[in-house]
Amino acid sequence: MLAENMSNSDAMSPKGVFVFRWCGIIFGSVFLFSGLYLTFNGYRNGIKQKSTVNWTSTNGEITYLDFTKVPKDDDEGGYVVFSLAELECPIKYQYAVDGIQYISSTIIITDQKNLSGDRYLQLLNKYEIGMNVPVFYNPALKSESVLVIGDNQIAWNGMGFGILFSSFALVWMLGWYYGTRSMGYSKESPNKQL
Repeated sequence: MLAENMSNSDAMSPKGVFVFRWCGIIFGSVFLFSGLYLTFNGYRNGIKQKSTVNWTSTNGEITYLDFTKVPKDDDEGGYVVFSLAELECPIKYQYAVDGIQYISSTIIITDQKNLSGDRYLQLLNKYEIGMNVPVFYNPALKSESVLVIGDNQIAWNGMGFGILFSSFALVWMLGWYYGTRSMGYSKESPNKQL
C-alpha cells in the first residue's frame, strides 16, 4: 500500500506530462523537418546533375587546387585524397562565355562539394593547376557549371542521408510519445495511464 502511494505521489501531473511530451515531440520535429529538407535538397541536386547532359560545353582552366594524396593502408594500394582547406573549396576553375569570365568550384552538383567525402575528392586526382578542361555550363544561368556531367551517385547522397535522418527522427518521436504515456496518471483513476 505504501509503495503504491509513493508511486502515485511521484508520478508527474497530467499537465506536466502533457508539456513534457510535447516539448520532446517539438524537439524531434526539428530533426524530422531537417531530414525532409535534406531529402528534398538531395533530390533536387540529383535531378539537376542528371540534366547537365544538356548543358553547353566550353574550354576552361584549373586555377586552384588544395588537397593532398595519402597512400592507403591496405593491400589495394592507391591513394586517399584529403582536402587541406577543410570547409574551403578544394578546387577552382575559370571559363569564359560571351566574353565574360566566370570562376567556379563545382565538380558535381552536390552538398558534398566543400566536404572531405572520399568519392568526391577522388575526382580531384586527375586535375592539375593550369590544366585545360571541358566545362559544362547552364545556358539559362551561365555562372552555374560542372566538370562532370550526367547522373552520378554522389549527387544523390544527400537524399539518402535525409531519408535516414528523417526516419530516425520519426521513430524517436513515436517512441517518445508512447514512452511518456507511462509517466503520469489521469485525474479520474490513479492507475489509468494518459
